[in-house]
Amino acid sequence: MANHHKSGDKSGDNSVREVFRRAELFRQFSKMSEAMIPSTLLKVGPQNDYPQGMYGKNDEGAIAFSVGADRKNEKVVVDYGSAVTSIAMDPQQAIHFAELLIKSARKAARSATLLKVELT
Repeated sequence: MANHHKSGDKSGDNSVREVFRRAELFRQFSKMSEAMIPSTLLKVGPQNDYPQGMYGKNDEGAIAFSVGADRKNEKVVVDYGSAVTSIAMDPQQAIHFAELLIKSARKAARSATLLKVELT
């Protein structure tokens, strides 16, 4: 993508930086999503299947989600793709989810010493 502007005009530089910033955020979210869910489920939201059977009468099936860091606003973002009342997961999935949250929290934090969490 080309962006033409006068040599003294810095507004073009900002829009190009924003495009690259958004591309980097998308790459980070995609990488985290791939680590969290199988490659066949890369679209976040309800998956309309029950890979581990139904958990209970209110179980609406599997849901793919992404976990990422918003460094600018110091927030961890979990995108479920739809309204979610609750989630259930096996212990290994819960540990992996916790690790993703911690990793994203460290990325989102401006202070390197903000978080020190050990999983046992």
